[in-house]
Amino acid sequence: MLLMAEQLAADPDLETLDLEGQSLGKKGARKLAKELLEHKSLKELNLACNDIGDAGAEAIAAVLQRNQVLRSVNLRNNKISDDGARCLADALCRAARSSPGGWLTELSLGHNSLGDAAMQSLSQALAQSSNLRELDLSSCGEGISGSAWEKLAALLQACSSLTSLKLRDNNIGDASAATLALALAGSGTCRLKELDLSRCSLGDKGALCIFHALRTQVDTDSGGSDSGLKRLNLPGNHFGPGIVEGLAAIFQSGAGLEELDLSRCNLGAEAGMLLGPALAKGTGALRELRLCRNGLGIDGARGLSEGLASSECRLQSLSLRENHLDDAGIGAISEALKSNRALKELELCGNGIGDLGASSLGLALVMNMKLSVLNLQDNLIGDPGADGLAVGIERNKVLQELDLGGNGRLGNAGVGRLAQ
Repeated sequence: MLLMAEQLAADPDLETLDLEGQSLGKKGARKLAKELLEHKSLKELNLACNDIGDAGAEAIAAVLQRNQVLRSVNLRNNKISDDGARCLADALCRAARSSPGGWLTELSLGHNSLGDAAMQSLSQALAQSSNLRELDLSSCGEGISGSAWEKLAALLQACSSLTSLKLRDNNIGDASAATLALALAGSGTCRLKELDLSRCSLGDKGALCIFHALRTQVDTDSGGSDSGLKRLNLPGNHFGPGIVEGLAAIFQSGAGLEELDLSRCNLGAEAGMLLGPALAKGTGALRELRLCRNGLGIDGARGLSEGLASSECRLQSLSLRENHLDDAGIGAISEALKSNRALKELELCGNGIGDLGASSLGLALVMNMKLSVLNLQDNLIGDPGADGLAVGIERNKVLQELDLGGNGRLGNAGVGRLAQ
C-alpha cells in the first residue's frame, strides 16, 4: 500500500487509480487519503473490497469534501456502516455548498451494511449533489426499512441529475417501487436512463406501476426520443403472466425503453404465449430482451415465435437461456427466424436442444440473413445436429459467431463438418 501511495505522489498526472482487493484496511485508506488531498489530476478511484470500514470511509470523506478533481469513487464491499456512510454524505453536502452541486459524478456504496440512518444522510446528500450522475446502492443488507427506501424514491421526483440508479439485491418491495414509478412519471425532472431493481422483492403490482410510469413518460417528457428510461433490469423478482399486458402497453405507447431484463421472474409458459402477440404488434424502441430461466417451455416458445415472425418485431437481441424449450420449441423459433428481419443475437443455451432442433435452426439459417450471433452452449447436440447446422452455415453469409461449447455429444466429425 505504501508503494501505491508513493506512486500516486510521484505521478501528478495520474487520472485513474484501481486498488480493488488490495487489503488496504483503515490504515491504508488514511494514508491514501492524505495523498489524495494534494493530488490535482486523479478523476477515478476504485477502492472496492478493501475492508476500510467506517474509519477509512471517514478519511475518504475528507477527500470528497476538498478534492475538486475527483469524479468517480467506488467503495463497494468495504464493511462501511451507518457512521461511515454519514461521513461520506456529509462530505458531499459540504462539497455541494462549496461549489454548486458538488463535483462527484459517480458513487458506489454497494455491498455495505447500511441502515435507515445511512439512507437518510445519503438522501439529503443526493438532494444537494446536483452533479451526481450514477449511484450504486446494491446489496446494502437487511437493515434498511421500506419507509427509508420510499423516502429515497420520493426524492428522485426532484432530482434532475441522476441518470443511473442501481438498487439490486435489496428488500425494496412494491410500495417503494410504486414511489419510484411516481418519480419516473413526474413532470420531467427525473432523468434516469438506467434502473436496476434485480432481486428486490417486487411483485406484479410493483412491475405494473413502473410500466405505467414508462408509458406516462411519453406524455410528460419534452426531450424527444432521448428522454425517459432506456435500461430496466428486473430479474429475480416474483412476477406472473399478469405483467405481460402492461409490458405490451409499453411497446405500443412509444416509450423509449431499449433494454429489458426479466430473467428468473417465474413468468411461465402463459407469459410466453401472451408476449408473442404483443411482440407481433410492435416492440417500440425495445431492442434487447432477456427472458432467461422463466420456464417458458414448448408452449411459451411457440407463443413467442408468433411475435418473432412478425415484421413489426424490431428486437435485435433475445436471450432465452434455460427455458426447457426442447426440440419442439426450437422448431417453432426456427420457423419464425425464416421470416425475421431484425434479430441479430439469439441465446438458446441450456434448453435441451438435440439434433432435430439444431437441424431446424440450420434450415432457418438458409433463409435468415440477419442473425450474426447464435449461442447454443450446454445443449444435447451431436454430430447429426452439427451436420444440420453446417448446411445452413454454408448458405448463410451473415452469421459470425456460433457457440457450441458444452455439447458433450458433439464429436470430431461434427466439429470438422462445421469447420469446413
